[in-house]
Amino acid sequence: MITVVLGKRICRKIMSTISSRAASALRRCVAGKVSARASVTCKAWSQRHVFGGPYLLDPVLPHATAASHHAGCVRPLSTWRIGQPHHRTHPHLLGISDVTPGITKGEFQGRRDRLFGLLPPRSAVIIPSANEAYMSHDVHHKYRQRADFLYFSGLQEPGIVILVKGGTDSDRRFILLVQPSDEAREQWTGTRAGLLRAAEVFSADEVLSLDARAAFLEKLLGTLDCVFVAPPQDPAFAFERDLRQLIANESAKRCLPLEQFCKRADHLCEPLRLIKSESEIALIQKAADAAAAGVVDVMRACRAGMTEDTLAALFEFRIRQAGCQRTAYPTIVAGGEHACILHYPFADDVLR
Repeated sequence: MITVVLGKRICRKIMSTISSRAASALRRCVAGKVSARASVTCKAWSQRHVFGGPYLLDPVLPHATAASHHAGCVRPLSTWRIGQPHHRTHPHLLGISDVTPGITKGEFQGRRDRLFGLLPPRSAVIIPSANEAYMSHDVHHKYRQRADFLYFSGLQEPGIVILVKGGTDSDRRFILLVQPSDEAREQWTGTRAGLLRAAEVFSADEVLSLDARAAFLEKLLGTLDCVFVAPPQDPAFAFERDLRQLIANESAKRCLPLEQFCKRADHLCEPLRLIKSESEIALIQKAADAAAAGVVDVMRACRAGMTEDTLAALFEFRIRQAGCQRTAYPTIVAGGEHACILHYPFADDVLR
């Protein structure tokens, strides 16, 4: 069975590389007429107007007709695809008010409100996202967001979070700087939140393009008495490099010591993360249950002659199967004399 993603520019290339039978089924799919006997499951994104507009065709039922479209088997091309799960695209993961699994918009707002309560007037917290890491050339490691960035926004792609507190307690702003939509780039890396959806999905008061960060940050810093910035994770990261330079320039312009104008944000943020909400405790419990079940499965499967890596793979499979996104840290499976190495990294020996 073949799954084909059809874009306007690559239609001809796809048609020239798949079998004539698959091509015929795909053409019927794009036309909205999927044969019950078609041997191809087609998820086709066509720029043509099918039933009056561009649609994501997902012919789960035998016939994708105008009637079955209204029944829900053909749905409009989702403008809710934002580069991470959303309740409209991933209802199996998120409830209607969730921003990330198990954490609602209201909880994210509560986190920001608590941080606002710690800020002096005419100040801001600025948190750049984590950098993208590469295995080689254009091959990425799986992205992991900076913890403070994710905690206050829920956004799981590169960007900048800014929380500004003005002269009064009511003068507060939550600002996101995000990657602008880029159709060509998103063909390779997947969809982004973009400017249009970020404000609504993440409840930001203002959303700007990362491309405009220098001018915006320079203007913002000129209105502040002090700024709290997350410690740098990668000095070569463009966001952090630009931000540090702008802060140094503003501090020098005012003839202020840098440490008086710019302070560490982690001293404010991390104590807030220390106390867990009921939702967070429920997620921790789910992760603990999955890990415990995974360990039990490994114990049951363990036999002489197996490799350490096989058991590590079994454990990771089990926790993924239970709904966990990833391990918190690399899985360590060590047999024999390796068991005395606290961070044994290899997992390539045979168990005896």
